[in-house]
Amino acid sequence: MKKLSERMRAARQRRERRFLDGAVAYHGSKAALARALGVSTQAVQHWYKSCNRVPLERCPQIELATCGHIQCEELREDYSLLEIRPYRRCPAVSA
Repeated sequence: MKKLSERMRAARQRRERRFLDGAVAYHGSKAALARALGVSTQAVQHWYKSCNRVPLERCPQIELATCGHIQCEELREDYSLLEIRPYRRCPAVSA
């Protein structure tokens, strides 16, 4: 049972890291993502270390910074699906 939970945790980390990689790719670098979020580059690097995850309060900021390309639920599977978020549109997208 313990090995299964370790495998599940490792799979979750890979999945969440893949979406964090997508957010970094959207901005071009970890430093650019950090500037968009108003945090240090070290903070973004810290999210990449094993056992560390994107903090729940940063998920909506990343969703906004990527214009919805990366969803909160993709960054953290434990992010509440029931949380009501208003419709968000990227300011760069013309109406």
